[in-house]
Amino acid sequence: MTTAASSARVALFEQLIDDASLFPPAKLPMRESLVAHRRNRESAYAALAGRYVLPASRSDELLGQREPGVPLRLSVILDGTAKEEWERGFARDLEVVADLQAAGIAVESLEARVPAADAIDPARLVAALAALPGGAAAPAVWFEVPYDGGWRQAPDQALAALAEVAAAASVPVGAKVRCGGLELRYFPTVEELASFVIGAQAYRVPWKATAGLHHPFRGKNGTFMMHGFLNLFIAAVALHAGAIEAERIAHVIGEPDARAFSVDGAHVSWRDVRVDAAAVVAARLQATSYGSCSFSEPVIDLVRAGLLA
Repeated sequence: MTTAASSARVALFEQLIDDASLFPPAKLPMRESLVAHRRNRESAYAALAGRYVLPASRSDELLGQREPGVPLRLSVILDGTAKEEWERGFARDLEVVADLQAAGIAVESLEARVPAADAIDPARLVAALAALPGGAAAPAVWFEVPYDGGWRQAPDQALAALAEVAAAASVPVGAKVRCGGLELRYFPTVEELASFVIGAQAYRVPWKATAGLHHPFRGKNGTFMMHGFLNLFIAAVALHAGAIEAERIAHVIGEPDARAFSVDGAHVSWRDVRVDAAAVVAARLQATSYGSCSFSEPVIDLVRAGLLA
C-alpha cells in the first residue's frame, strides 16, 4: 500500500479489487479477460485495480495470449493441489510460478486451499513454503480458511494456526475468506463472517476475500442475500483502528442501509463509528483486497452511491 494518509477515500479503495474475471460467473475467455484488465488499469478508476488472478493450470494460455509489452501483476491460484496429492500439487504449481517469473511477469501473491483435513497443520504448511525463496520480492501466500455450509475449523483456531505459519515461514502468509459462490452453502452467515474478521484482528493475520462480493452493500441479488464489500472492509477497518467493539462487527457486516455508510477525504464511517485516513491506511495492510469477476460493476455501484467522483 503506497497511499499517503491524506485521503480516507483513496486509502480505502486503492488496489481493492483483484481481477477474477476468468472465474464464474463472468468466466471470460483469456484474451477478452486480459484486454479488459488492461483497460481497467488505464481507466479513470485504475487506482482501484489490484492484481490479475490466474489459475496456475492456465499459465501456458496466459503466456500465449498476453499483450506484448503490457505489464501484469499476478495472484496465482495454486489449483494443482485439488487434482493430486497436496504437497505434490503445491510443488508442481510452484514450478509454474517460476516459469511465469522467468517470462518477466510479476507474481506478487499465491492463493491455495489448505490440505483437506479437519484442521490446519502449521508444520505441513511451513514445510511446503520452504520451497519458496524468501526476500523482499517473495510473493505473499494466502491460505483459504475452508468453508462449506459452515467452517471446517473455527476461524479463531484456523487464524491462530496461520499466525503460527506466518511466524515460521520465510515468506508473507495470510488468510483467504470465501464470501459466496454459485450455491448457498458457500455463503457464510453475517455472524460467521464477523467471526473471521474478529479472529484475523486478534491474531494479526492479513487477509483477502473472494467470491460473492458483487456490490458495495449487503442486499438481495437474485435468490441470494449477498454480503457487501463495503460492509466487510469498513467493519475490518473500524476494528483494526479500535473504533468499534468486536461485538458490533456483525452489525456492520449485516447493515442493510447504504445510507449508514460514508466515505470522504477525511473519514470512513458507519453510523456513529468514524475512522480517519491514517488509520484506514494502516488497516488496509491487514484487510488487503477482494477478488471480483467484474471490475465495472462495483465501480459503477460506488459512483452511483456518491462514494467515487
